[in-house]
Amino acid sequence: MKKVLAIAALAAMTAMTAAACSTTPGGGGGGLALGCYDSDSSADSLIYNGPIGTYKNAQFAINISGCGSDPVNDYVTVVLAMDEASALVACQAGPDPAADAAANLNAVGFDTVPADAWYCTNPLSGALLQTDACHTIGTASVKVVGPRNSLNNVALYSNTACSGPDVPTWTWVQHSTQSAAVGLCAAADPAFDTAGALGALPFTPGIPNDTYLCSTAPPVP
Repeated sequence: MKKVLAIAALAAMTAMTAAACSTTPGGGGGGLALGCYDSDSSADSLIYNGPIGTYKNAQFAINISGCGSDPVNDYVTVVLAMDEASALVACQAGPDPAADAAANLNAVGFDTVPADAWYCTNPLSGALLQTDACHTIGTASVKVVGPRNSLNNVALYSNTACSGPDVPTWTWVQHSTQSAAVGLCAAADPAFDTAGALGALPFTPGIPNDTYLCSTAPPVP
């Protein structure tokens, strides 16, 4: 009878733990579940979108009234590794070649994630391009009208209000290095063979520093 009660109690505790942590077990691959993780030492929470080892696969959020209650446009790349040196190699050799460091998520207060979970840091902005956001430059404006890294995902307007029909004109991609951006451009359209950095241009509001415009280099005469 005591054995049955102990098993029942263990099952109840397991169910309570699963309910408290809003994650999808096994969904992230590599031992990190998809979902939201509270921090024990800050007002932030971490939303892990997965899959592991892909660029900007997690998002920080301001934890005001519960895990992930107020997501912000601040994304990071999460990798799994045994130590800091290995984590930086995993960042630079994989999803984030421009990373200059790797920080352990346990060390910054996310105690419920696996001990081998790290996030890559680099000097580029952590934001993602936002669909339907209007950005002005000079007397023109642009708006992201399609999925990130997809063909013809940006419309160009001859006014500063993004007014008029959405006519997809440009293809913008995001990655931490230009060479990787060229690869994303070619994946969208094999005719693309160059990627021009846009982050330093005077858009209002500004766009992430890791944004590139796909184009085809003119033939050499």
